[in-house]
Amino acid sequence: MNIRWLCGMAALLAQVTFAQDYTLGDLKISHPWARATGKVAHHGAIYLKIENKGNVEDVLLSASNPKLAESIELNDHIHEKGMMRMKVVPSIPLPAHMATLLKPHGYHVMLMGLKQPLQEGDNIPLTLKFKKAGKVNVIVKVESLTSNSDS
Repeated sequence: MNIRWLCGMAALLAQVTFAQDYTLGDLKISHPWARATGKVAHHGAIYLKIENKGNVEDVLLSASNPKLAESIELNDHIHEKGMMRMKVVPSIPLPAHMATLLKPHGYHVMLMGLKQPLQEGDNIPLTLKFKKAGKVNVIVKVESLTSNSDS
């Protein structure tokens, strides 16, 4: 193999590994991230921003990575009887010409039964499935335990 080819492949892999924006049809997915978890944590969460630049609403139906957790749910935080609690939702609406932010204390992707801790600096593959746009694979960057990153 020649050195030029190796350098080109290394540059391509670096772009893929550190990419933070993804496009699928009219959807732009930005900055997928998760907080690092403690060594004994059984749950984690993933956050991101989804912009629907199209004229029709789409819907986030699911997220998946069978090697990451026993199950992956779409969740929302709701205010009920003076308390905030998480609630599983069947989908997350993505209105036309709007951005939807999956963030702490709002919509998020919940990882139930983590198979290993999320460690700062890790890059985690995740597949997102949308009603109209289809599927896209993204890389989730694991940030510090104290991160409150803005997507």
